[in-house]
Amino acid sequence: LVVSKPTPADPDTWDWSPAMQAAHDAAPVVYYPDGYEYRHSATIALTLFGSTIVSTSNMYSAATLRYTGTGLAWSTIGAVNYVHVNGAHITGAPTVITDYYNTGSTAFDTTDGATSIILQNAWVSNFQTLVNGNFNSFYNRISGSRLEQFKDGLLNISANNLVIDSGTR
Repeated sequence: LVVSKPTPADPDTWDWSPAMQAAHDAAPVVYYPDGYEYRHSATIALTLFGSTIVSTSNMYSAATLRYTGTGLAWSTIGAVNYVHVNGAHITGAPTVITDYYNTGSTAFDTTDGATSIILQNAWVSNFQTLVNGNFNSFYNRISGSRLEQFKDGLLNISANNLVIDSGTR
């Protein structure tokens, strides 16, 4: 399912968008093996109830899911309920080398279908917006995670429905 292979011998250069989308269409929990990088240029739509992105290691040696496109990296559609990211490194790829974030990009858009997002031991970086939520969300939690190099952190999330623990930086 990997369509674009700029350097065939180097999987870190491949565009994994079709394979990633197929995996998330097939199962609510998708495991990305630690230590590998998966680049995607297209939005990955999370449509299954309890959609979860998992890499079992700590955030520094976990799988890296690098978004090289513009716009939404991950989007919820339908009754997804909780979007759970555990241990993965979700990152944008700035188009200008001197930029800190991918201009115009959003890591997670949960405005259509998700009631909450849970980032647990995750590392999210290099996006203009980290999470664009919806005011109807009722349980958002960021626990032991690292959030960095962004312009807008959490948009459209009610403060009384948000827990950020002391292990998050």
